Amino acid sequence: MLSVNFSADGAQLCSGSADCSCIVWDIATRAVKHRIKHREWVEYAAFAPGHDRGGQLAVAACGHDIDIRLWNVEHDQVKLIAMLPAQISYLGMLYFWL
Repeated sequence: MLSVNFSADGAQLCSGSADCSCIVWDIATRAVKHRIKHREWVEYAAFAPGHDRGGQLAVAACGHDIDIRLWNVEHDQVKLIAMLPAQISYLGMLYFWL
């Protein structure tokens, strides 16, 4: 694991990994809810704010492929919300500013 981040309610955890995946974990059951594959290492993963105020549960992930992907992880099927191409050759950090 290269990064971990808790959801706002503390019920889930997302991780970025060198196996090219972003994983969403259920804390209570310690089970994998979603395994989202990327083309390259996923160095950073973070939950988007707003789910605790009625928004969708979303995770942003990025890594060696440079693109930032925003995923809806609310339901059983993961859905890509947006892909944002980074304008730099390396992204060193990912977080949400509230």
